[in-house]
Amino acid sequence: MFESLLVLAVAVVVFRGFIAEGYLISTGSMAPCLLGYHRRVDCPSCGYQFARGVSKATSGRVGYATSGDPEPGQELGGTETGPVSAAICPNCGLDEIETAALPTTEGDQLLVHKNAFQFREPRRWEVAVFRNPGDPRQAYVKRIVGLPGETIELIDGDVYAGGLLQRKPLATQLGMRILVDDHAHRPAEADPDWQPRWLVPETGGWTEHRNRFDFRPGERSDHTAEESNELAWVQYRHWLRSGGTHRTSVRLNRWPDDATSPDAIFTPLSYRDGRLHYVGAMPARERDRWLDRSADPRFHEAVRQLYERSHTTWVPDVYGYNHPLDVPQFYPLRDLMFEASLERHGGTGEFRVEMTDGRHEFTTVIDFDRREARLHVAGVEGPVRTGRWPPREAPGPVLLQMSTMDRQILVAIDGAVVFEPVAYAEGETPPDLPRYPVRFAARGVDLTVSGVQVFRDVYYTPRNRLNEQTTFELHEDEFFVLGDNSPVSIDSRSWDHPAVHRSMLIGKPFLVHLPSRPGRLWWGGEDRYFRVPDLARIRYIR
Repeated sequence: MFESLLVLAVAVVVFRGFIAEGYLISTGSMAPCLLGYHRRVDCPSCGYQFARGVSKATSGRVGYATSGDPEPGQELGGTETGPVSAAICPNCGLDEIETAALPTTEGDQLLVHKNAFQFREPRRWEVAVFRNPGDPRQAYVKRIVGLPGETIELIDGDVYAGGLLQRKPLATQLGMRILVDDHAHRPAEADPDWQPRWLVPETGGWTEHRNRFDFRPGERSDHTAEESNELAWVQYRHWLRSGGTHRTSVRLNRWPDDATSPDAIFTPLSYRDGRLHYVGAMPARERDRWLDRSADPRFHEAVRQLYERSHTTWVPDVYGYNHPLDVPQFYPLRDLMFEASLERHGGTGEFRVEMTDGRHEFTTVIDFDRREARLHVAGVEGPVRTGRWPPREAPGPVLLQMSTMDRQILVAIDGAVVFEPVAYAEGETPPDLPRYPVRFAARGVDLTVSGVQVFRDVYYTPRNRLNEQTTFELHEDEFFVLGDNSPVSIDSRSWDHPAVHRSMLIGKPFLVHLPSRPGRLWWGGEDRYFRVPDLARIRYIR
């Protein structure tokens, strides 16, 4: 028995010393892919659960592990976190969610393959652990985006190397994507500042439920067969609950005589050049206040239009992990991913998803009978790509993913790309930012669409603190690294010397192996929290 335990102990020492080490993440520079110390927040409006980062000081723990060489179990730093008292839901946009009373969850614990980069070159988009170039006593975890000898540029949130846009494969997109909307988690419609993001046509065969959409084809008595076979689209609009700095205007030929003109200093509403203007999303209470000031029906119509349009805007790079005050500016997103499960119950027909980046329109047609996906581009005759997915052993829904990330159209069925992605050029004129970026339709097939979600890509902000540099030169054996939580990450954008030398690489993290959650116990007249394993969060790192 003693000999067996001794052999096991030696094996563990050898494994940890020469193959893998454990590291604890203390900060949120890689959130939401990898989490530091955080609090699990259940949105009181939509019920979506998300992580809100906290500093170690706020969580009741001492400072960062910054002294001595990196040791097994060392904490990985690389960002700063702000106040913990408030959070914003990344799904529905509810802000000022109080989190101070919530227990703290420890950061993700990683297993790091120490020898991974001794057998092969580090690859673009993979996560790496390395020594902090400014303080080798610290270990950081980031994503490699630039390789030795390259000139790296950050343009409109994307990474360019040698003047070429670097596009992400499906696995990387899935590892980096950030939720924008989950149809199964949405606020009550009684909320005055919320309206549904998915707009379902009153006619055409669609029925919306809490967690799915059902399509039942068939001729209506008041329609011809040709009319009944027309596509009925379910349209996504990005309804912004509150805030924002975007500008919206509607036509109003004349300001009403019975209403006082708005004061531009004290209100975001203004009137000039025959148009009514508003900055941000107009609250319902302010809409009603202006409606009460005049009896003019044309003014009422303009105010109601302004309210609706001010809430329908482009997708911003909101992180529920960050405190809103940590991020002074939100950037608009056009790199999105649509995901849904499709289950056919009968009939012969098709399902379509259409996405736009503001200029181009792309349509994926799912032909269930042929098990075929076809990609169409507006203005181009016929499909530009066609692919089939293999038969499945058991019946059931298929998982569809379509993305416009990195100006590349990628379509996958059940996690496998069905045809070569289509890359396209941006064009000389920046496109209009899409406010209705996704829609789907069906025809001739009895269908259930569930698990409908919209995700966004990481937008790499052009600066970090006071550093405005966006072009970086790498020498041989140097790598450029960025954190997924771009607004607050301390990484190659902000260091005096942005590169990470090959000699500073520690290894490749491959597993979140000991995630935890707070367990609660009532003892001594108060709640007491303790750490319990969270097996559902064990995962491989993409």
